[in-house]
Amino acid sequence: MGVTHPKYKVAVVQAAPVWLDLDATVDKTIALIEEAAANGAKLIAFPEVFIPGYPWYVWLDSPAWTLGRGFVQRYFDNSLSYDSPQADKLRDAVKRAGLTAVLGLSERDGGSLYIAQWIIGPDGETIAKRRKLRPTHVERTVYGEGDGSDLAVHDRPDIGRLGALCCWEHLQPLSKFAMYAQNEQVHVAACPSFSLYDPFAPALGWQVNNSVSQVYAVEGSCFVLGPCATVSQAKIDEMCDSDSKHALAEG
Repeated sequence: MGVTHPKYKVAVVQAAPVWLDLDATVDKTIALIEEAAANGAKLIAFPEVFIPGYPWYVWLDSPAWTLGRGFVQRYFDNSLSYDSPQADKLRDAVKRAGLTAVLGLSERDGGSLYIAQWIIGPDGETIAKRRKLRPTHVERTVYGEGDGSDLAVHDRPDIGRLGALCCWEHLQPLSKFAMYAQNEQVHVAACPSFSLYDPFAPALGWQVNNSVSQVYAVEGSCFVLGPCATVSQAKIDEMCDSDSKHALAEG
């Protein structure tokens, strides 16, 4: 008998988190997991740092402004620790749904934050925890660096060989090669929203990120899922205190 390939439905999230509200965003994440399961999905992929949302404020003004507006402490306080009641709720929800979830979150560990992806299996157990190796540009004012030990592909009987990276990790040839070399079959390319890059920084815009996802699929001979968040009006209203910032955030 030849090689067989499982066929299954996936859910790729394009939604806005409840900005800077850990508990509410965890509840929304659970609702999306339940919706995906109700529609027959076996795998759900979430955007980069969906919990508690991407810190767009770092692109809008100086670090002093972000401190003065209180964003730095609030973001830290609303990031997610692995050993927390909110994390337990997420794992329980994945187990009830009976699917595999690739979560995107700001992970709080000690005094540092990390751009993290947790892969949770249908039994509610953690398959993998990984951290973005090198935060992009001003993201480094918020997040620490990963160590590369988690550039791994995970063989799942119901999903195939599953891996994940975040955003501009898809522009790093050696990171990609590390994944390709492990015979990846399904890849989650998690990104934040892309509201404020156009038109002055096309290298950071959605066109480039769509293109690198397509290249990843071709180079890696794998399926690529591209979850991407949206920006809520509530988030814009809170972050933007000038017309120029409104124009950036709204694209």
